[in-house]
Amino acid sequence: MKQVSLVINCVLVVLVALLLYWHFSQKEAAAPAGPLTRKDSAILSSSGFKIAYVNLDSLEANYGFFRESNAAFNKKQAAMESDLSRDAHTLQDEEAQLQQKASTLTQAEGESEQKALMLKQQQLQVKEQNMRQELLNEQASFQDELQGKLDRFLEKYNVNRKFAYILAYSRGLNNLLYKDSAYDITNDVIAGLNSDTAAGK
Repeated sequence: MKQVSLVINCVLVVLVALLLYWHFSQKEAAAPAGPLTRKDSAILSSSGFKIAYVNLDSLEANYGFFRESNAAFNKKQAAMESDLSRDAHTLQDEEAQLQQKASTLTQAEGESEQKALMLKQQQLQVKEQNMRQELLNEQASFQDELQGKLDRFLEKYNVNRKFAYILAYSRGLNNLLYKDSAYDITNDVIAGLNSDTAAGK
């Protein structure tokens, strides 16, 4: 699911650019409302420029919705591949049978059976293309739903914390040259997203 991480990173880069514009166009940032955690206080006291990050590897491993959706997707993909493999073997067997009895067929019969096999081969190719498109559509739908859940949670999460940036980090797609674990909000995000999923949000 590296593509999911890539999509989330791209979206977050755009958000960072928008937030940079917003931050520098404001003369004074509003003070956070409500109680803050010790981590929030440490971030606020270090700078008026408040940054946090989410570890996408941990999010993927511990967010129930992601794990369940990924498992269902992999199961469906394996079933489709198995189906295509069975059809391909059946077609190969039919081709082998045609070669074995070719000498007993008239030219017209041979051409007719050859055309039938070619038609089946074309149908198998169309079936494979349709299955691949179905998987791509399902993956895009999952990514949209995941991004929506993440966006809604972070918007709610950031009401009191007022982070200027919430960046994404992963070992595969690392845009952060340095990170301090004091600014890691991954566990908060995972807990909140899992809670939202349990509540049907």
